[in-house]
Amino acid sequence: MNSNRSIFVLKSRRLSGLFLLVGLVLAGTTGYQLAKNGVAVLPVLGLLAAVAVVVLAIIGLVSSPSRK
Repeated sequence: MNSNRSIFVLKSRRLSGLFLLVGLVLAGTTGYQLAKNGVAVLPVLGLLAAVAVVVLAIIGLVSSPSRK
C-alpha cells in the first residue's frame, strides 16, 4: 500500500527556533489585542495561526536530535 502523505517538518533547529519565536510573539500580540478590544474574528484566527506555528516549531525541535 503506497501512502502519499505530506509531512512538513522543519529542516533545522535554527529554523524551528525562529518559528517558535515568531509564534510566541504572534500569540502574545494577538492575546493582547483580544484582551484590549474584545473578541473579533481576525485576532482569533491570528491566535490559531500562532498556536499552529508554535506546535510546528516544537515538533521540528524534538523530531530529530541529530539535526543542527
